[in-house]
Amino acid sequence: MEGTKEQLVQLFFKIRSFSITATARLETYAAGYDTAGLDINLSEFFLMQKLASLNPDDGFDLREVRESLSISKSGISKMLSTLERKGHLTRETDKNDRRNLIVSLTERGHMCVERLEKHVDAMFSEYIARIGEEDLKQLFSIIDRMEKSNNQMIQRTKTLS
Repeated sequence: MEGTKEQLVQLFFKIRSFSITATARLETYAAGYDTAGLDINLSEFFLMQKLASLNPDDGFDLREVRESLSISKSGISKMLSTLERKGHLTRETDKNDRRNLIVSLTERGHMCVERLEKHVDAMFSEYIARIGEEDLKQLFSIIDRMEKSNNQMIQRTKTLS
């Protein structure tokens, strides 16, 4: 059991390291293509891609986007601020309901998503080809179980305090 605990700790750090290097890979993977001025990381790209896929008439559900990308409230707020500062999106308060935020990609934001989509798709296709679809499905299943277990442990801790 002790060896398994140690391996689990190592796994957490490996996943963190993998995540950091994988998200930074966007710049490397798209190198040599016409991506000048797109200055975004992979997390920002996925947020922008999610925004591009939403129907503006349906509004922007920050909670839904946070959950689908597993980003904290403060994390998504920072990303929105950064992307707004870079000119990729606009944010405004809904005049009808000041609790709602209206987030829209700018023309520059849409162009950025369009220009990088094929590069990001190629990067993920390479991961799938190298690891194998069946192995990845097993990994997803295990990670989902780990996430559920983690959430249960968090809830249990909250109820004890």
